[in-house]
Amino acid sequence: MVGSWCGGPDRGRWTYVFAADGQYVRRNAQGAGDSGLARFDGARMTLAVDGRPVASFTWSVAFEPSLGDDLLYIDSFSYVRGRCS
Repeated sequence: MVGSWCGGPDRGRWTYVFAADGQYVRRNAQGAGDSGLARFDGARMTLAVDGRPVASFTWSVAFEPSLGDDLLYIDSFSYVRGRCS
């Protein structure tokens, strides 16, 4: 999970950056987004800003042989390693 991930719905790409200490930043191409603390409880990820939950998602990571790398899935949208351009 730690690192940058790019993906999301077709209508807008998002970059998620997860740090080892639980901090996260997420931004879309227009620069909108938020940052705070990401909490993982089984298959649920909750993003919190200033101690209040802002969003809860299902998540998983799976190896994708055609990419030779992992894909992150957040609410069934896929994300590849790296930042969105």
